[in-house]
Amino acid sequence: MWTPLIASAFRKQHGNVYLMTWRSILSCIELCKQPPAQNMPAVPAPFPRLLLLLLLLSIYSPTLATEFLFNGFKQAANFSLDASARIISNGVLQLTNDSKSQIGHAFLSSPVHMLHNRSVAASFSTAFVFDIVTVNGSGGDGLAFVVATSKTLPGAENGQFLGLLSSQNNGNFSNHLFAIEFDTVKAIGPCTDIDENHVCVDVNSLQSNVSKPAAYYADGGKKVSVDLLSGQPIQAWIDYNGGTSILNVTIAPLPLPRPRRPLISHAIDLSPIFKEYMYVGFSAATGKLTSFHYILGWSFSTDGVASSLDLSQLPLPPRQKEASPASRASILKTAVVSSI
Repeated sequence: MWTPLIASAFRKQHGNVYLMTWRSILSCIELCKQPPAQNMPAVPAPFPRLLLLLLLLSIYSPTLATEFLFNGFKQAANFSLDASARIISNGVLQLTNDSKSQIGHAFLSSPVHMLHNRSVAASFSTAFVFDIVTVNGSGGDGLAFVVATSKTLPGAENGQFLGLLSSQNNGNFSNHLFAIEFDTVKAIGPCTDIDENHVCVDVNSLQSNVSKPAAYYADGGKKVSVDLLSGQPIQAWIDYNGGTSILNVTIAPLPLPRPRRPLISHAIDLSPIFKEYMYVGFSAATGKLTSFHYILGWSFSTDGVASSLDLSQLPLPPRQKEASPASRASILKTAVVSSI
């Protein structure tokens, strides 16, 4: 029958959820153009094959996967910038400069399907390189990878709220917000932090579900601290398995490869948090303390592991007076050599 033949273009994710990419859609269309095999019953003439394809798609209720890779943002399309965020001339995404009390948002313009069958959170994988550059010593406040129902996060406050939430809605279940923070200020009050250099998981609130000092695990198992304000590029990997409800967050400074052990491995069901379609992107903020918050490259996928960034293609943040003396160009070149 035609049903199993079309079904072969799908890759089963888990349960009864089928994941479909544009490549598999094209495969299905080409399949329907071909004449039936000798042992395959012919499709009745009044029943066009394209209509058959649409019927089978509705039977399997596939989810269109989202998959993209930005090795720099100079040619980036389908991208939405808000508040202080901008793409500078060489393709670096700058979320904030070093002015006080800023917010910057950068999201993929199109929403991503994040809830299968309106009940099961989709698996997703993302990798990105960020750089937090501080001109005059202490910096703030940090940046976050975000999955939210809005590209502009209206009403969000700067400073310790990182442009994500506000004192009015912090902790509300109706926020439907998930974020991974890279925080460089120890907040006190509504968002109490463990220290001034940490990575944490936020769900509808800046009072984090889990928080760890920024670090990575070396191959021997030793935990090595990472200074988020070093002025050096840091790569982050975030992976969520919708089948097991396990979230892994891993970081490492360039030129190091991805550590085998994640910094955070946390069991969490994102199904109640996600709506069927969500926006993915970044938010950053400054307060009384300031930093330049940059994203150099970004990869994302709901169809398996996110593609690896091409470190040789990543743009470099502009040098700032009194910034970290480390040469980010040499770091990236070393990363390229070490990855060969």
